[in-house]
Amino acid sequence: MVEICSRDGTTCQSQFTGSTGYFEFDGLQQGTYKLQTRGSDGGLLDSEVQVLPGEPKELSVIAR
Repeated sequence: MVEICSRDGTTCQSQFTGSTGYFEFDGLQQGTYKLQTRGSDGGLLDSEVQVLPGEPKELSVIAR
């Protein structure tokens, strides 16, 4: 599962990954978000993501 939250943590969405690990969040407003998932060791992996209007963002998250 992958979760994306607003910078202040008040709004979050989550998605389960597909068999290939693919995930997608639609309809995000412009702003800075925190993307979170768990690694194979159970540790939390997070990254800050900047969303701009009309610009799809492709990310690679490597969880070990």
